[in-house]
Amino acid sequence: MVMADKTSKDLGILDPLTGTYNMLYFREILPGEVERARRHKQALSVLVFRVAGLDQSGLAAADEILVQLARFLRENFRAVDKIVRSGEAEFLVLLPETNAKGVEGALARFHARLQQWSSGDSSLARKVRHLPLAVGHATHLGGGAFETTMDRAVSMARDEGQKSNQDPKAGE
Repeated sequence: MVMADKTSKDLGILDPLTGTYNMLYFREILPGEVERARRHKQALSVLVFRVAGLDQSGLAAADEILVQLARFLRENFRAVDKIVRSGEAEFLVLLPETNAKGVEGALARFHARLQQWSSGDSSLARKVRHLPLAVGHATHLGGGAFETTMDRAVSMARDEGQKSNQDPKAGE
């Protein structure tokens, strides 16, 4: 019975396709994360990953790409980081106790590992290497509303994605 309750709870907070947290869960935990960062005088950062061009991959391929990207995100960020599917082809990563310098390091490691992962010979790797992955990030230092920080990260990812869509070599 306890197992069934846990599964029921997980279904309410997890995205059914990717197994990452959903936005309902993110909205539930965000006030506590912001308060904890404020109380401990720590930065709270957010990354936004947007995948463009999934609609050209076909539904099954798009789902597989999202599942694998979610797995890749889980494997390449810390256990305390919250990975959230925030849109059809968008993920957020909430990084507690991470300042702007920490974000830069995390993104450098992420991009290096992504380059290695997508350079493989599998059919998935061949599909992924040609899809633009736009990344936005922002760090909340305690002043103002966290929503402003989120807006900056989302805008950055959106702007980067638009540049990638205009530059045919951006996803190579």
